[in-house]
Amino acid sequence: MKPAEAHTRETDKTQTRQGFRSDIQGLRALAVLVVFADHLWRWPTGGFVGVDIFFVLSGFLITGILLRELELTGRIDFVRFYIRRLKRLMPAALLVIAVTCVLAWLVFFSDGARSITQDGVWAALFVANWRFVRQGTDYFAMGGPTSPLQHYWSLSVEEQFYFVWPWLLLLAALIAVHVFRKQAYVRPVAAVVIGVISVGSFVLAMVQSADAPVVAYFSTLTRTWELGAGALLAIASPVVVRLGARMRVALAYSGIAVMLGSIFFLSPDLPFPGPWAALPVAGALLMIASGVGQESRHLGAFTNRVATYIGNISYSLYLWHFPAIVFGSILFSGLGALAPVAVILVAFGAAIASYHLVEQPVLRSPWLAGIPKPERKATWSGWRQQWGPSMKRASAGALTTVLVTAGLTLVTVVSEDASLQRATESSTSEATELVREAAGAAAFPAEVVAQFDSVSTDVPATYPTKAGCFNPASESDTAECRFGSGERSALVLGDSYAAASLPPIVEALDEEGYATTGMAFSSCAVSTAPLDWADNPARQDACNDFYENLSSMLDREQPDLVVILDSETAYNSILVEGTDRQTAWYEGRRAALETITSKVEEVLIIHPNPRGASLEACANKVTSSAEACSAEVSQSWRDKVAADESLAAEMGLATVDTLDLFCADFVCPAFAGDVVQRFDTGHLTASYLELVGPDIRARVQAALRE
Repeated sequence: MKPAEAHTRETDKTQTRQGFRSDIQGLRALAVLVVFADHLWRWPTGGFVGVDIFFVLSGFLITGILLRELELTGRIDFVRFYIRRLKRLMPAALLVIAVTCVLAWLVFFSDGARSITQDGVWAALFVANWRFVRQGTDYFAMGGPTSPLQHYWSLSVEEQFYFVWPWLLLLAALIAVHVFRKQAYVRPVAAVVIGVISVGSFVLAMVQSADAPVVAYFSTLTRTWELGAGALLAIASPVVVRLGARMRVALAYSGIAVMLGSIFFLSPDLPFPGPWAALPVAGALLMIASGVGQESRHLGAFTNRVATYIGNISYSLYLWHFPAIVFGSILFSGLGALAPVAVILVAFGAAIASYHLVEQPVLRSPWLAGIPKPERKATWSGWRQQWGPSMKRASAGALTTVLVTAGLTLVTVVSEDASLQRATESSTSEATELVREAAGAAAFPAEVVAQFDSVSTDVPATYPTKAGCFNPASESDTAECRFGSGERSALVLGDSYAAASLPPIVEALDEEGYATTGMAFSSCAVSTAPLDWADNPARQDACNDFYENLSSMLDREQPDLVVILDSETAYNSILVEGTDRQTAWYEGRRAALETITSKVEEVLIIHPNPRGASLEACANKVTSSAEACSAEVSQSWRDKVAADESLAAEMGLATVDTLDLFCADFVCPAFAGDVVQRFDTGHLTASYLELVGPDIRARVQAALRE
């Protein structure tokens, strides 16, 4: 979550008499600790703003270093700059990625481990933020499967900043020298260039935070202004350095107050980063400015040895804290209230070891330092003498961390209740009985566990990724989804749940004399209500086209029967303006049904299976339990079904209830018998569809014959 170079001890020596600012180390400590706390406890509510503080620090420090070099030498040594960034950031970052990927394959099943490994590749290339944008990741949604490398997004933002920023400053220097003919104009020109870019970035952040919040949160373009704010302070350092002692204290404590207010009073519900990130950015700027040229007095909370040491290790702590939380939630689950303590110990132990064994030794090593060959041996010998003892001590600390982690894991596994032993036999009763047994089971049957690695491939033949009948734009596009040869015609409408559930529906209709056409539209409800797909305009446009073309589609297909099956995902996509969701759904559904019934004799509504837990999130090779992977039927599902039942009764339409095939007493297990129910959070596996197929077929036929 935090930008990387904000953790380095490098600083522009023109900005402080000491050349090292302990207050900045303390500021790093504050930022990393609130980020850690936010991820671990979801408190304080605005702990995520630590990333914004680090962005400001990065912009300030790096810009100051580059400006000083420009003013002293008239040039920027790009090779030296990028080599130092490489030595500073890559070793520790790659170590954490490697360890995380290995643990992923040991702890998670294939789908989860494969996804985390892919995250690792993107993170190693410092483009993780764009991967999470592409996936539509909700940074604040910790309830679903969370990548232990998700926090690398901000490191990616900063690395992209490093790639561009030196060139911008060089451009400013060239303009100053070749256009204005004055080296002294480097800072004013740089201020104009960076100021324009920062204003544009802030405006974009404002727009996208409202229209595309996922993109806004992770995008480099919407975060540049925060780095730019720190850069502008570095440019203004010759003016700020003249501040008096009292003014410095006032600035420092004003900045602290603003930052603490942001940390404790902001929440994920607010548009972010535009405009609310301006608060922590302003607070960080005030505090950093208070120490330019001379550290402010009375900042013992930030300048004491503990705070400065945490600031020193903050980069390593940031890298390790999120994997520690994600894996710790699994490995230490048996420790109860002590689990967070175990996570903290592991994160700090790994960070301390990483800092002393990897981060600092590599940074201070002669590697890539351009030392002439005759001098290399002596240089490396001196380096070993200097760093050898501290590395030995850190090795002992790392070994202790490993032993503590192993011990805590063993305690967790041993403390698991005996009921979590894998069942070896599964029931052969009917589907409803199998669901009831599964809903009360504490452990997964061994046959079910064996499917976890391959569940993502157990996809029905008509599911969108395996058929050409998804989001059809014309009659010719539905060729892959025409089944049967009955004299009457049936049209199945809905979202991807309809496509995935087609086989037993088609079988039932075929036996009733229908030729069936499936028309499924991604996350689209059979409703005229507007959608709320701001993050996916293409999907929203496709659904709108579906609504607008519904009448002409019916004229073209001329079905005798329309079967409707759409999910709670479609229900939740309805835009709610000035009313509650159920009412908005009711009105939009009624309008669509009126259009359909005006052209079709018979309409049948099949209630969808409720969404369940994601196996990727709840199942692992260490502590998996069937109870952890069970989910209660959501209120959204209940509201949708209630509205549909009310409309069906009002309009004389038939419905098919399937809830008991997936859930018992409103608890939905991840399996039934020896079969996994869903290959994701909602869509049925081909194996489970085969199990419940006869029941669905019988219920559809019974509804049609009433």
